[in-house]
Amino acid sequence: METLTNSRAAVDPPAASLPRWVLLNHYVSTADTDPSVADVTTAASSCTSSGLSFSVSFAPVATPATSRFYCYWIGGAPDEFDHNRKDLRIIAAHDDVVLIRTSVPDSRSAFCTNDYFLYETGSAARPPLLSLLPCCDLDMKDTGVLRRGEGEVIVAQLVVMYDNEKGLRDTAEICVLRQGGDWDLKQLPIVHHEGSKLPKWPRLDAVIPVGIRFMCWVDYASGLFVCDITDTSPEVIRYIALPVPPPESSIVVATTTGLIGPTAAICFAFNVTTWTLNLRTEGPIAWVKDGVLDCDELWQLPNYGCLPRVAPKYPIISSDNPDIICFVICEKPYLIDDDDADETEWMLQINTRSKELLSVVRGDTNPYIDSRLPAKLRWQQ
Repeated sequence: METLTNSRAAVDPPAASLPRWVLLNHYVSTADTDPSVADVTTAASSCTSSGLSFSVSFAPVATPATSRFYCYWIGGAPDEFDHNRKDLRIIAAHDDVVLIRTSVPDSRSAFCTNDYFLYETGSAARPPLLSLLPCCDLDMKDTGVLRRGEGEVIVAQLVVMYDNEKGLRDTAEICVLRQGGDWDLKQLPIVHHEGSKLPKWPRLDAVIPVGIRFMCWVDYASGLFVCDITDTSPEVIRYIALPVPPPESSIVVATTTGLIGPTAAICFAFNVTTWTLNLRTEGPIAWVKDGVLDCDELWQLPNYGCLPRVAPKYPIISSDNPDIICFVICEKPYLIDDDDADETEWMLQINTRSKELLSVVRGDTNPYIDSRLPAKLRWQQ
């Protein structure tokens, strides 16, 4: 029923006319409300567990703009109210795979069933694939997908457990789906790296695949839960604290190549600090401070011009170059004491190492601009 393989050769280059990486909107767009046009070469079809046929496609655009994805129900939407047509969302992405969830009516009850699909971008030898996965309940903030070499894909979900007797959170449940298999559920101990103290109430905010071995579950306020997911029998989950405690009113973001933060969410002086965590199967693991971009350096960049001089929000590191970061800036009234503040959102792309403003685009109508997902998807044309 599911296909977790990909015949793409490792040397396939990205399509020349498409961006090397994109920022995906987590939520499905509709052709009647969104002016973007999906690329037909990205389309793939499948069936839900209840037999409903549908297809998905993408409208990739260059960053820092947002790329959309679309759903078309073959033979009509699931019900007369058409609300389920909009209830698709992207859970995770890595390299050329995207994990998608959809809710469809269950004929046996008054509730909906969640189905999960793996979308693969395809190759010169075959079109994109959309494959139904074995049943499981997955959440966007605790589930990730990892593309490995030679066509292997791993989907993993993590839940931090609470021991009522000990009053501690020292174990985690990890549920893993590997190529050609079914879900495998295990309880693993949490090992604290070099005295890192696990918060009493950890919250999983995002899942980051790293290389072809590691999966990192991120708590933006405290640290990372790391697992060598390629081990057929992982023994521990490692908890690694952030390099510095985030101040109040800050934004921290982790990616496959590093971490940004904390960035003080105020309208006056601020710094953007970047760190890199060197993950290894053996040997020491350490945070390395890469650099600092202060507000004066940012505002004095060529082409910054009359853009709002406020703290940037929602940093996302490029999947293609770890020195490139996308931000959102806006002069909204809740940020500065000015009822006449401009509510226009601007999306910036900055090389923090060379300190260049690479591109600026006006924000679109995406209401979920704070939850875009970086992905290095590669379609053949």
